[in-house]
Amino acid sequence: MEPTTTSKESLFQSVGDLVLHKKFGMVRGLLLEECGRRVREDVESLSSSESMLGGGDGGNLFLERVHLLWTQYSRVISSIRNIFLSFDTFFLISF
Repeated sequence: MEPTTTSKESLFQSVGDLVLHKKFGMVRGLLLEECGRRVREDVESLSSSESMLGGGDGGNLFLERVHLLWTQYSRVISSIRNIFLSFDTFFLISF
């Protein structure tokens, strides 16, 4: 996944527009699908890297890879959580 050049302010304005136009459910579904796909890809990449499990420092390389994936996952989920919190805020304001 490539980083976006969109500012957070622009992202949150887009969230407000999605809520205003009642697209929250669609976006939520797409986001859940994408998150699931990414997690499956990451798990497959760990599973297919059997050479990292071999002797020597293979175990350390595997654990470093797990740590890197977990760190990236945690950062992304934190951003998604912030976006959904803004969905909630915009949704409540729209009533």
